[in-house]
Amino acid sequence: MTLLGASPGRSGPNDSAFISTAAAATTTSSPPTPIDSESIAKATDLLKGHMMPNNNINNIHYNGSHDIGTTDLYNLMQDIVINKLVIDLRPSDQWKQCHIRDSVNLPAPTKDILLANQQQQLHSLRSSADNARVPTDFDFNITKYIASYTGVKYWNLVFQQVVVISDGRFTKDINQANIDLHQSGDCHPFRIDSDNWDNHVLHYLIARRKKAQIAIYHAGFSAYQHKYPFLCQAGTDQPSKQSARERQVYPTEVLEDFLYLGSYENASSVSQLKQLINMAVELEDCFPHMFKYYRADLKDNFTADLTSHFPAIYQFIHEARVRNERVLVHCAMGVSRSTAAVISYLMKEYRYSYDHSRAFIKEKRSIIQPNFSFVKALKAYEQQLGIGSGNGPTATISLRSSGNNITPAGPIILNSDGLIMTSKLPIASL
Repeated sequence: MTLLGASPGRSGPNDSAFISTAAAATTTSSPPTPIDSESIAKATDLLKGHMMPNNNINNIHYNGSHDIGTTDLYNLMQDIVINKLVIDLRPSDQWKQCHIRDSVNLPAPTKDILLANQQQQLHSLRSSADNARVPTDFDFNITKYIASYTGVKYWNLVFQQVVVISDGRFTKDINQANIDLHQSGDCHPFRIDSDNWDNHVLHYLIARRKKAQIAIYHAGFSAYQHKYPFLCQAGTDQPSKQSARERQVYPTEVLEDFLYLGSYENASSVSQLKQLINMAVELEDCFPHMFKYYRADLKDNFTADLTSHFPAIYQFIHEARVRNERVLVHCAMGVSRSTAAVISYLMKEYRYSYDHSRAFIKEKRSIIQPNFSFVKALKAYEQQLGIGSGNGPTATISLRSSGNNITPAGPIILNSDGLIMTSKLPIASL
């Protein structure tokens, strides 16, 4: 496992595609922006209803749907194991101008399409012997419309995660009546001038989903493009047939703009480097002349002495944070050795139990699997630190009231992605 440290402002001459674009000006250790008093009530309601036991900001809403934040969407797009589909509901001209790499476009139907759909239904009804309801002027078969888009038609069969994005206009409230409407049949009124296409599709997906989880990206495409422009592209191409393993994959962002977890491939790409911790004895440091390294030189087996490196790993990452520098922790695949190192840091820095630390990382990088020996060492470290098994990112904010005003009893801060944070980790999403 290797730790590498590079200040965003002092990266190597070719180290621009990742460092300069991944919100270099707003790293984790930069001074936070205090939340103004008008946001406190909103924060209070949020914390009462949406606190997740493992610091998951992807809050469950209804029947398998949840919110997804900008960093979490980035991590999902880097996960080579999870089969996902990103559906961009913006108009076609906007999607062609720029969109998230591997997303598919499902724009609202035009009036011509709606009228053609209506005429086809009327013809079918006149030809049938039953007394089916005659559709209104703008009845619309959304199932048939979705099936006409090759990239979207199998959304309910092969994907584990379906992410819907637009320009940030999704409703915060899932309407049960609309869910029931879409469950009852395919043809329902849709008026392009007054109805919200984004919410129409969202309710349809929730109503018809089988196994896929529906993730709602409220921040809007521009927010993702602003932070990760190198993962956006222009043009009319639908997702590449090139396999995820063949495309460039970036490291997992464990702590926003600060701590990353990845593979040797990430460590060997100058477009992705930061400060490095190299956990693998068999891997050379790729850029020792450019970046600061810490070498653990461990084999991924039961003989490796992980415990002796805990203090140095923590100190290396802590000092990088103080210096406002990013850190990439890697081994060969970013599965076992580097994961164990990051878990040890979370345990000491945030007093997370082993189980909570692992769950926190697993949510962001599904392939992690520290070996049995490392798990044993980490659980012993948990006892050494005096951390209870229930300790995890379930922080609360104490509030006190004065008349009609609610004020925080302790510090509340807001990061650039609209997340309420403690002094260390985000705990909920506005």
